[in-house]
Amino acid sequence: YFPQKALEGRPEDIAPCIRCCIGCLERGVNTGGSINCTVNISVGREEEFRIKPAVRPKKVTVVGGGPSGMEAARVAALMGHNVTLFEKRKLGGMLIEASVPEFKDDLKRLLDYLVTQVRKTGVKVVTEKATSQLIKNGKFDAAITATGAYFKRPAVPGINKASTVGALDVMNGAKVGNKTVVIGGGLAGCDVALFLAEQSKKVTVIEMTDEIAKYMEAGNRKVFLRRLFKRDVDIRTSTYLEEVTENGLIVSDKFSAKDEITCDNVVLATAMVPNRELYDELIQIPELEVYDVYNFTKLGGFYDAIHGGHYATRTLA
Repeated sequence: YFPQKALEGRPEDIAPCIRCCIGCLERGVNTGGSINCTVNISVGREEEFRIKPAVRPKKVTVVGGGPSGMEAARVAALMGHNVTLFEKRKLGGMLIEASVPEFKDDLKRLLDYLVTQVRKTGVKVVTEKATSQLIKNGKFDAAITATGAYFKRPAVPGINKASTVGALDVMNGAKVGNKTVVIGGGLAGCDVALFLAEQSKKVTVIEMTDEIAKYMEAGNRKVFLRRLFKRDVDIRTSTYLEEVTENGLIVSDKFSAKDEITCDNVVLATAMVPNRELYDELIQIPELEVYDVYNFTKLGGFYDAIHGGHYATRTLA
C-alpha cells in the first residue's frame, strides 16, 4: 500500500523502515525463514494478519504508550473496539530516549508514525498514571498491559551513589563527566556508550558475558562496533561490577582478578525486568479480561515489543 498511500497524499500512514534488519534479515532470510518486519507484522502474511472487525466490540483500555501499547491500541481501534490508552508522560515510551542519538534518528519516524496512527484511529489518550482502581471504575471489558520494563540495579556496594545514573537519564539530558563507565553491553548500553563517545568522552563498557551487542543484526553490529572502536571505547567483556567507589568502581574478571577504574560517572544499562505490578493487580478484578504483552512474546527490543502488542490485541476478537 506504499504507492497507494503516497498517491492519496497520506505519507504519514506509510509504515517506516527503521533499518534494524531484525525481521527481514536476522529472524528472516539469514535463518532460512520467510521475510517479516519489526514495524509491519503483516509483511509476507497479509491475509493471515488482515485486521477484521471484532465480533463483539468491547470497551478496552491499553496501559502504556510505548511502541507495544501504541500498536495494541491502534489495532484494537481498527477492529472496532472503544479504546482508551493510559500513559503517565507522553506517547512514545522508550522510543523517546532511543531516538535521541544521531545514529538512531530513524526511530523518530517510527515514533511519529505510531503516534499519528493512535490519533487517527480515534484512540482516547489519557495522560495519567493508570491504577487498578481507576480501571475498575472505568468499567472496561478488557485491559492490555504494555507497561514496559526497567533496568534492574545490581546489588553491589555503592550502587546508589550520586555518581551513578541510568542510561535513560543520560538520553534525557543528565550530565555526566568526561570519563564514564557504562555497565551493560546490551543494545541500550552500546547505544549510550557510542552516544557519549561521540561527544568526545572517554568511555569504558563493562559486560559480564563474552561479547557486546549480541542481539544486534550481524551487518549492523559490524558497523556499530567499528564506530565504537573508532572512538577508542574500552570494551571489557566477561567482567563483573563489584563495587561503586568514591573515585569510580571496582570490577573483576572471570578469574576473579580485581581492577579499579577511575571515572566521573557510572551509567547503568543492566538487564531489564518486565514491570508486571499492574497486571498482577488487574487479574484480580472479576470479569475483566486482562492481557499482558509479554505473555505473547519475550522481553527484547522493538521487534518483540511491537509484535507482542499486536498479538495481545488479536485475543480480543
